[in-house]
Amino acid sequence: MNDDVKLLASLGGAGALIGIAKMLSSDELPKARQIVGRAILSGGLGVAAGAAVLIIPSIPVVAQVALACILSSLGVSALEALFAKYVKQ
Repeated sequence: MNDDVKLLASLGGAGALIGIAKMLSSDELPKARQIVGRAILSGGLGVAAGAAVLIIPSIPVVAQVALACILSSLGVSALEALFAKYVKQ
């Protein structure tokens, strides 16, 4: 496995774990479908952190993983609100 694939797996794994952890920490009993959906969605957000290399080419791997964790923790609705605030529609 090359370094790029390892990095994407790390970013997606970190995002998926955070998404599942957020769901499991709620008072509501989650269903298997919700857990899998949250893992996929948060993993995708984590992988999106790899785009930081386009903005900052010398960004360290630890910073990319941290960004993946932040994006996954915020979730889709928070990111939509953030983009709506800063990007004029």
